[in-house]
Amino acid sequence: MSVSTRNLCRVALVVSGLILGSQAHAASVVVDAGAACTAFSWNQATSTLTCQVTTDCVITGAASAAPGSNVLLTASCPTSTTITWSGGSCAGITGATCTANEAGTGSVTYTADGNNSAPDTHAVNWTNSTVAPTGCSLSASPSSGGPAAQNVTLTAACSSGTTPIALAWSGASGTGGCPTTMGTLSTTCTINAVAANATWNVNFSNSASNNTKSASYSYSQGGGGSFAGCGGGDLKIDSQWGNLVIGTADWGTFGGNIVSVRVQVPTSFLAGGVRTSSWAEFQDGGAPREAVFSTAACDFSDANALKLGGWPAHVFGNQVSFKYKPPGSSGTAYTLTPGSVYYINIRNAYTSGGNSCTSGSCGMRGGLPN
Repeated sequence: MSVSTRNLCRVALVVSGLILGSQAHAASVVVDAGAACTAFSWNQATSTLTCQVTTDCVITGAASAAPGSNVLLTASCPTSTTITWSGGSCAGITGATCTANEAGTGSVTYTADGNNSAPDTHAVNWTNSTVAPTGCSLSASPSSGGPAAQNVTLTAACSSGTTPIALAWSGASGTGGCPTTMGTLSTTCTINAVAANATWNVNFSNSASNNTKSASYSYSQGGGGSFAGCGGGDLKIDSQWGNLVIGTADWGTFGGNIVSVRVQVPTSFLAGGVRTSSWAEFQDGGAPREAVFSTAACDFSDANALKLGGWPAHVFGNQVSFKYKPPGSSGTAYTLTPGSVYYINIRNAYTSGGNSCTSGSCGMRGGLPN
């Protein structure tokens, strides 16, 4: 319904001593008429200030819901001290709010009537035509940090869907205090003191459908944390999944130290065939390299190397490469688990008791196709 504006109250100011017929002197006055006044008008001829009051009640709340769910209706009646509800499960309720909940389907009209306000009506269509949650996402803010522990805020949201939407959390710890339902299409929770790589998942569901989304936090702490086992002078390359042009020279000179490339496999890595991560000399002369695809940073042991047919992912050559694939894909390659972390560790092969790369930056270039 439209909201009418009526002049119910006039506040007359007899301007005496404020404006004394002289344009050279002026003063101001503040009039506090309470929340009932929504606007003022001034009549210069009669020196009258008029308070304009919105008298009608206005109801806000959802326009549709599934039978058996709660719908919060809120009434604003600016000039009333008492509000009485009628219609459906709100009949007889007094106060500014009513929680409607109907067992059957169909449209129900609710009325809020103030003791000094015109009533307003609001219809809710109770229907079993539930809209599935769509356009859903889970985001982490911040998405990376270190070396200090960091509080991470997770935001779960959908662009549409019939509420309430149930939220089922999984993955990394810390979600015990997160909400398990969304009464609106967005909600947040905070995970305290995150000091490790973490991936959280949430399943959005109502009676129509469900879907799962994920968010990750990348933790880095130099020689510890993500790259535990590496030395201070080693080149630690992180957050490069999907980058096809990674140059080690961007991280420093590659001589007698180690290059460790952290491979954070996204939870969406569930389809497709074999990918190849290849690494070759760049700009400088060729030199033999030793490389291991491992579960540990800066580690060249076969114990932590990925295995294929019992053979470790441990190779030598001027150029080195590894083939990998998602679970269930065909082809001869190392299977990477979505959400897990691996490392491609490379060093200049020690031949004849020394460093195989003795001049230039010893740089290499490679990539991590997704």
